[in-house]
Amino acid sequence: VRNNKYRGHLIGSSHFKVEEFQPDTLKIENQLVDVVDKGWNTQEKITAKVTLNNLFDAPAQDRKVTAKVSIQPHRFSFIDYKKYKFTDTSFTKDNKPLSLNTSLDNKRTNADGIAEFDIDLADFREGTYLLKFTANGYNQAGGRSVIASSSTLISPLNTIVGYKVDGKLDYINAKQERSV
Repeated sequence: VRNNKYRGHLIGSSHFKVEEFQPDTLKIENQLVDVVDKGWNTQEKITAKVTLNNLFDAPAQDRKVTAKVSIQPHRFSFIDYKKYKFTDTSFTKDNKPLSLNTSLDNKRTNADGIAEFDIDLADFREGTYLLKFTANGYNQAGGRSVIASSSTLISPLNTIVGYKVDGKLDYINAKQERSV
C-alpha cells in the first residue's frame, strides 16, 4: 500500500514453515551397477542398486523406496580433454533427441536393505545422453525420507571424435588462419 491509498505492483511472495530439527534415522546409497567411471556406457539396460540402512548400519528391511529417472540429451565433455569439443551428429532438424523424466515402480527393500531398479535404455540407441537416477528411501512410518542420486553418460557409440581449435570459429578475419 502506497500513501495509505494505492496498492503497488507485487514483486513476489514466498512461504516458509519452521519446524523443529529432526535428525535422519536412515542412510541411503545408490549405485549404478556395471557402469564405467570414465567415459560412457553403451549397454541397453542399467541396474540401479539402492542400499538403505538404519543409522547403526543394520539393514532397513521392508522399507518403501521410490525412484526417478531423467535422461536428457547431453554434450559430452571430459576432464582429461577440457580443450576439446565433442559433438553429436545423430541429431538434425528432422531427427530430434529424446528425453525422459519418469518415476519408476515403487520397490520394497529386501532382508539386506537392498532394492534394485532396472532402467531400460532401448529407446536411447542414438545420440549422447546424461542419465540421472534419484532414489528416496522412507522410514517405517512412511512420511520422512532420505535421498541419493547418481548419474552417468550413455550412448550406443563405441567411439566419439573430438576436436580442438586454436581460436573462435564463429568469425574469422580475412587472411587469418585457424587450426582444427
